[in-house]
Amino acid sequence: MKSLTSPPPKSVENSAFSRAVRITRLLGHLFRGLATTWTVFPKADAATRAEHVRVWSGALVALAGVRVRVVGEPLPEGKFVIVANHISWVDIFAINSLRAVSFVAKKELADWPVAGRLLKNVGTLFIDRSKRRDTGRMVAILAQHIREGMPLAFFPEGGVSHGVGVRQFNASLLQPAIDAEALVVPIAITYSPLPAFDYVHRNFLQSVWAILGASGGEVTLTILPVQRGENRRELAKNLEHAIRSQLTAKAGARAPETPDGRPTATP
Repeated sequence: MKSLTSPPPKSVENSAFSRAVRITRLLGHLFRGLATTWTVFPKADAATRAEHVRVWSGALVALAGVRVRVVGEPLPEGKFVIVANHISWVDIFAINSLRAVSFVAKKELADWPVAGRLLKNVGTLFIDRSKRRDTGRMVAILAQHIREGMPLAFFPEGGVSHGVGVRQFNASLLQPAIDAEALVVPIAITYSPLPAFDYVHRNFLQSVWAILGASGGEVTLTILPVQRGENRRELAKNLEHAIRSQLTAKAGARAPETPDGRPTATP
């Protein structure tokens, strides 16, 4: 397995002052990113915009005190879609630091403070999963997006899990990849220390505060072998199994999981 890591971050003190300083830097970086999307992106070609997103995303993760570690297979050339388990808001920027992609995200993320506007400006595609009509409309749009050589990424769990397992994968958004005859790249995401990145019972600002208080945070992106299929439900099961197996192999044997990806209590 090949390994690619970014330089380790400096140690971070778990103090309110240290967190406040980092929040100030993060906000400055967010506003600089917004300014770039308003001033540079309208005149830039797709490759230039993608490189801006990749570099900016890597810098944001680093400013949060999180180290990005990448292992496994190289990303393919040509048409592909990334699917991954979902633990934290950091997931989006960690993946974009590897390769800029257009994320398919639930519409609620558009309401994030500052970051929501930035996600819109870099081409995030928002979908209302509660409306089947909206899903059908998006399938055609996403398939065309892929055919034009623009890689996509989404989290098929439909929400965040606790990071020790995965929730059942939703198959509907795999249909565009099938229609466009694209490869599907499963990525298993893990964090250390995991409790700091658990987003299930936190809102966005609470999560930021917790992550900035964790010294030596690290996110690992394990790129698994590509898959493809003609049946979206079978493909979803195969992708879920691949990512679940990687998480289990990394963490060791675990108790059976509840639907939200948390291990059940053991006697």
